[in-house]
Amino acid sequence: MARSALRVDKYAEMFIFAIMHQTHPQLLRGLKAVADPSRLRLLGLLSEAQYAVSELSTILEQSQPRVSRHLRVMREAGLLERFRELHWVYYRMARDGPGAALARALLGLLDPADPQLLRDRERAAAVQAGREAGAATGAVSDAELELAEVGRAEIAGCEFDSLLYVGAEPTTMLRALAPLARRVLGLSESQAAVQHARVALHGSALAHCVLRQGTLQSVDAEVGLFDVMLIDRMLSASERPEQALASALRRLGPGGRLVLVEDYEALAARTTDGNPLAALREWISLGGLRCERIRPVDTGNSHLLVAVAEADQDRAAA
Repeated sequence: MARSALRVDKYAEMFIFAIMHQTHPQLLRGLKAVADPSRLRLLGLLSEAQYAVSELSTILEQSQPRVSRHLRVMREAGLLERFRELHWVYYRMARDGPGAALARALLGLLDPADPQLLRDRERAAAVQAGREAGAATGAVSDAELELAEVGRAEIAGCEFDSLLYVGAEPTTMLRALAPLARRVLGLSESQAAVQHARVALHGSALAHCVLRQGTLQSVDAEVGLFDVMLIDRMLSASERPEQALASALRRLGPGGRLVLVEDYEALAARTTDGNPLAALREWISLGGLRCERIRPVDTGNSHLLVAVAEADQDRAAA
């Protein structure tokens, strides 16, 4: 199936724009990195999901050392990025920088109906199915869906480009929130939850979501700053919630918004005066943030508090 002339012109313009914003060495390195059929195939796969070397080896039907060499060349050219999760290393297409712009432009010039690319997608779907078989699954409760809509309502009215979610239910929450952002990172302490979210979200056209096992404190500077953060029932279980919020503040961009979801009963158990709202406000203040509002939300049998905060500019200026 041939592309229409209109679509070819569109991606040709993207390509021209991409190469205009690169230095001569950057452009040569990027073009050399994709001057191989296998690397173009890898770029197509990694634009849709994140994969480990062993999975890419299965899809391409090539040895792991050979695939690793291809990946190294493309990563050094800025076309790919990698991250570690426990004993696994995953790769995905770069999201920012000159290499990312060139990668997007090159992918736009490829024919999506190419037989080889179609076969790669079929094998990738089989790999995704194998992931899901090994991941923890379960029915999504009405309470989880309702909470996801609450989270969406809290952030839908503001302009933002990047989103960080930290909590036990990345699948349900990010299904609702991820379409609103271009760059998304989901963190959970549960490896099973991360595996399930990776399969479910990438299979739902949400390949821009990066899923990692970790906590707020494990988020390093490499991930950049976020416009919106949602921390889902993590503070009440933390020994030092104010330190967790201070870690969140370091990753919150200028004018960013922080949404906190906490269980009312869990907060009440930690307070001596039986005032969970006051405790939550104090944690927010000690973390260097200013609380805009707190409201109660009931989902299923849970009594929750949803707080919205932002960086305390007066304290930062001082």
